[in-house]
Amino acid sequence: MKKSLIIAAIAGIFAVPSAMAAEVNGGIAAGIDRSKVSGSANSAQNVSATRISSGYTNISVSHSEEFDNGMSGDLFIQLHLPITTAGAPDSSVNNRNSYVGISGGFGSVRLGTNENAYERMLYQHSAHDGDWSYGTISIMGIAPAGAGNDAGLRSHIWDRTDNTLMYFGPDGPLKIEMDYVFGGSGTTATRTPSLLSLALEYDMGGVGLFAGYQVATDWAGNGTTPTSARDDSALLFGAEFTMGDLSANVAMETLEYKDTTNNVSTERSAFMVNATYPLASGNLALTYTNADDSDESNAGTNTTTNDGATGLYVGYYHPMGESTTLWAMYGKIKNDDAGTYNFATWHASPGAAGQDYTNYVFGIKHVF
Repeated sequence: MKKSLIIAAIAGIFAVPSAMAAEVNGGIAAGIDRSKVSGSANSAQNVSATRISSGYTNISVSHSEEFDNGMSGDLFIQLHLPITTAGAPDSSVNNRNSYVGISGGFGSVRLGTNENAYERMLYQHSAHDGDWSYGTISIMGIAPAGAGNDAGLRSHIWDRTDNTLMYFGPDGPLKIEMDYVFGGSGTTATRTPSLLSLALEYDMGGVGLFAGYQVATDWAGNGTTPTSARDDSALLFGAEFTMGDLSANVAMETLEYKDTTNNVSTERSAFMVNATYPLASGNLALTYTNADDSDESNAGTNTTTNDGATGLYVGYYHPMGESTTLWAMYGKIKNDDAGTYNFATWHASPGAAGQDYTNYVFGIKHVF
């Protein structure tokens, strides 16, 4: 048999109809991260260290099948790939965002795992590229230290959830996302946990408005199941605009944590400013965040805690081609005396209250 016929026969065996073809993509982002922690009276806690971080490194598989009635079936699988750890508990490939659903003129309904609408709003409006532990997310969406009278005080914004029912509105100037998370195995005889997350965006051409809302009822997330009944909520309002080559946004946020059993509530307000500006060889990015001191009401006694913070991040992103980007970033979180903000900002210190964090990151990203 001729070689060309053999090749054609083999290709025929393994050929996949176009209707069944799946799209595979992803990316690796890795950087050298230099961290300096200062401000503690205990000199042993003021540590400088360096590591390589892998950021949002992932691989994704997606597929869509169109039906005769104009609707489609959708599949998306995204796996997190921690390339910089080996043998550690977090070194395994794991589910990041995955779902199956149906789309049509009504929008999309999906079932699976999700980062949730409110979290996406903060990532999406950060001036800094990629799911890194810096920028808006160092302070926005983060629970304050508080006065210490609420043992369940913690952020729920960053709980990537399974058991999630998702709705995305149809394409248009108004974008809607709503996620509802069922309690699943966290449900007990006295607790029925749930999480509702909403996002709205409205594009007016050159100017846009966005908002986010989340309420977590008796929610454990990645933490311990609360021993007291609670309702924790977050509200975000913002605007984005362009002026020539400058793109910017500003947003205000209010977080409220309620231990309804013990009549303890804590509130915290914050704001963020993000801006990007193209240079001849890349993009300059700036993020500034500020959290006010939290206010606690404990059975009618009001307390304001000195636990605020500010965050400043400056980054430069240089494209080497269509798929590869080099970047450099400087970050600084400055806490008040009782402040504990750092989110996932890497550091070798235990992270005592009142400490400040300075980070320098030099990295490379490649997507496919």
